[in-house]
Amino acid sequence: MKKFTAIILILILFCNTVFASDKIKFYGGIQNEFLVNNEIPEYVSFITNEEVNINDEITIPAGALISAKVHQYQKEKRWHKSGFFICNLTKYSMPEGDEIDISDKDIYFVVRKYESLNKKEAGIIGTELVLTQAASIVASCFIIFAPVDIAYFFTKGAIVRKKNPNWFKSGVMEAYDNSIFWFQLKGKPIELAEGDEIKLQSISKEKAEKINNKIEKRNYKKELKKQKREEKAKKHLTSFCNSLS
Repeated sequence: MKKFTAIILILILFCNTVFASDKIKFYGGIQNEFLVNNEIPEYVSFITNEEVNINDEITIPAGALISAKVHQYQKEKRWHKSGFFICNLTKYSMPEGDEIDISDKDIYFVVRKYESLNKKEAGIIGTELVLTQAASIVASCFIIFAPVDIAYFFTKGAIVRKKNPNWFKSGVMEAYDNSIFWFQLKGKPIELAEGDEIKLQSISKEKAEKINNKIEKRNYKKELKKQKREEKAKKHLTSFCNSLS
């Protein structure tokens, strides 16, 4: 079953790569907490890791401090759907520079948690991969079609074989347990501490509003169901108490 799942996953990821739209993507370090069980901040700030070319008029330099207004957030779900929140950029500045207001530019982004691979460990695995012919052949298929983290964890599992004596099963199990893109695994939660790395991907204002409205309606329905359950439980308790009197 897992072999079949792996094949389907490769095909889906390949299709996503082929038909992916050209969007702005960059990485940064968040400067405050974002915990869904606490009060969600109205604004967040983060430092860019690289220069970001928003459009012909706006280019945000690497190391800039960006402020963004937070909109709706979504917790992680199954089928590799990571938690995220929607925001629009309001201003940015360098440590020695003035603030530049961009709040009226309608620059929206989807923000997700990001964890980079350990480059040293990945290098070691890469060397072992060359020396392990069987794992090399299969892992090369993953590298062609799939994100690097799937190839990395599959290869690591195939070589180390901690999960299973069979190199293929061990590779699949390692990828399943570790990869944020794996088919039936929940995505990363949007639980951020100061200094955590985040990935930002641009989104149109229309799309952002559509997602915001969808999440808002979903949350409203959840709250409504919760209230109904509480009212039902209260009625049962009242009925039970009346029967005893």
